[in-house]
Order: sequence, then structure tokens, then C-alpha cells
Amino acid sequence: MSANNTAYQKSVEPLERLAGMTSLAVGLIIVVSAVLLALLLTLWERDRIHEAGVLMSFGVSKKNIFWQHLLECTCVFLAAYCLPAVMALPLSGKAGDMLYDNAMSRTEGDEKQPRGYTYGLDYAQLAEVEARPGMGISPAAAAVSGLAGISVVIVSVGASFLVIARCRSRELLTIME
Repeated sequence: MSANNTAYQKSVEPLERLAGMTSLAVGLIIVVSAVLLALLLTLWERDRIHEAGVLMSFGVSKKNIFWQHLLECTCVFLAAYCLPAVMALPLSGKAGDMLYDNAMSRTEGDEKQPRGYTYGLDYAQLAEVEARPGMGISPAAAAVSGLAGISVVIVSVGASFLVIARCRSRELLTIME
């Protein structure tokens, strides 16, 4: 028995385009967010030039000042990244389960009141046979996004530290006055 799937193919094309546009939008949002984060970190680091000049005048090396700034920015990033992640990981699983249950209850309701030809598909049996998909944020995705965030922090601190690295402590103290 062969079924005509032209209606399905016609309905899939707009969904595939929508998925592509959504992926593009998510990519653009990630890039713009990374650029904004780098800009904010760079501005924050440049406000600390006078502090670096004072530390250098006390004999602290530029390398130690860089590591201090990097450690401080990384701690702020980790606090800003980990606290929401601790809340989002369990909530995303529960939200996914609720959406899945809602979708399955709608398909079971459609079975009772069929609209058009269903090609003999029994949604109740399909729900029993089909394993529940994994919902939530994968740990690998969380780790990759965390590493990307830390790399943005490292690049931002490194770029803003170039001003400090090129100057002597006396020059740094006169920059901010």
C-alpha cells in the first residue's frame, strides 16, 4: 500500500526554511552577544588602568597584574554563567516534559476526532512504542558554551591589557588623571 505524501512534503518545506532562519537568528544573537560581552569587558578593564599603574609602582609585575585581571573577570563570568545554569538545567527538563505531554495529549485528542485521512496511523500505539525523547540542555552544549564564554573573556582581557603592557607605571598613572 503506497500513500501519497505530497501534502506532507509541501508542509515540510516551510518548516525547514523556518528551522534554517531560526538557526541563523540564534547564530547572529550569539555573535552579537559575544561582541557586546567583549566590549563591556574591555571597557571595564580600561577603567582599571590607574589601578594597574599603582600596582606596578609597588613592584607588581605586569604578568601578575594580567593574571589577576583575568582571574577576576573569569570569576565574574563563571558566577554569571553557572548560577543561571544551575536553575535552567532542571527547569528545562521539566518544561520539555510538559511540552511533550501537551503535544501527546493533543495527538490523542485528534485521534478521537479525526480531521481528514490519517493513513491508518494510530497515535496511541505510536506514543506507546515511541520512546520519550530526551528533553533539556545537554551537558556537552553547556560545556561548549562555557568554554566559548571563557575564551571571550580571555580575548577581551588580553586586548584591553595591551594598553597596560605597553606603558610604564608613571605613564599609566597620568593617563587617568
